[in-house]
Amino acid sequence: MARLVVIVGFDGVQGLDLCGPMDVFAGAQQLVEGTGLSDPGYKIVVVSAAGAPVRTSAGLTLMPEAALADIVGPIDT
Repeated sequence: MARLVVIVGFDGVQGLDLCGPMDVFAGAQQLVEGTGLSDPGYKIVVVSAAGAPVRTSAGLTLMPEAALADIVGPIDT
């Protein structure tokens, strides 16, 4: 099972603080997939407290995949 990485967005977040970690884990997942190893890698989920869109400090609106309470099972990161 892939390691679950949950990134929590909130109103006023700096876009870099949300997108930066997401890009790092997405890049790591691409490397894992390219090795042919049986390592399942990462499942990245962006959430907000209630699942509603969040607005960054620069005014960009981001749509999370779910509410934090919707996450089932252990969170690895």
